[in-house]
Amino acid sequence: MSVVVPSLMRQAGRFTACLATVVVLGTACKGTPATSTSVLSATLSATDVAWAELMIPMNEQALRLMALIPERTSSTELRDLAGKLAPAHRTELERLRELLSGQPATNPHEGHDMPGMMTAAKLRQVEALEGRAFERAAVDGLRAHLEQSSQVCAGEVSAGAHPKAVALAAQMRKARGDALRAAPFSP
Repeated sequence: MSVVVPSLMRQAGRFTACLATVVVLGTACKGTPATSTSVLSATLSATDVAWAELMIPMNEQALRLMALIPERTSSTELRDLAGKLAPAHRTELERLRELLSGQPATNPHEGHDMPGMMTAAKLRQVEALEGRAFERAAVDGLRAHLEQSSQVCAGEVSAGAHPKAVALAAQMRKARGDALRAAPFSP
């Protein structure tokens, strides 16, 4: 317990800092057009762009975790969950990339370590596990991703400017809430 509590406190601190950044960006940048050559992305605010740029690597990394699950677990519930989440996340990625068409190809949020982000290092740790330990790590990683990305989407819903970006964020937030309520988060 003494190891878990400081870890949770650090996680909560990073989460609070990330959420504060989204809120500050939203407050400071709402309605500020991003520089772009695309008609759609030219009308995105800086908050819209930052949200989409953050969600892309979050979804990409979560998909890497989901890809491990079918072959590494005997849990039907966990395999079913990954089987439902993965196609939805791929569709979200397409829509997020469409929003950012015309933006620079580099993503300043790629590789960030933040709550809910399945980093390459965390993924290697999960890959090294087997059996129940793998299942627990996979469930924890999915839960963290769903919870954090829901919070990031909430920031876009409240502070975003472009109707398509805000609508996508609302859909993603609802999908994450539905998954959290229905998922087997205690393997």
